[in-house]
Amino acid sequence: MRELIEKLVLHGLRHKEDFYGGSKVKLSSYHFIAFIISLIISQLLLLFVGKWLWNTYLTPIVNVKQIESIWTLLGISVLLKLLIN
Repeated sequence: MRELIEKLVLHGLRHKEDFYGGSKVKLSSYHFIAFIISLIISQLLLLFVGKWLWNTYLTPIVNVKQIESIWTLLGISVLLKLLIN
């Protein structure tokens, strides 16, 4: 998913460059910017979808509290990544 978003952002950056008549910015800079933007967008999408799934499907089945904030889910995500890796 992140790779798809990165391609879309990179295409948008290149299109903007062509519209303004070219730029001196190197292509690697565009790849880095597109990578950072796509990373943030994909993480936000996963957090909002994860919160919705947690509150809609997990709380009725398992005895856990609903998540009020995506920051809580981000903390759980980081903790799980530290424990698994």
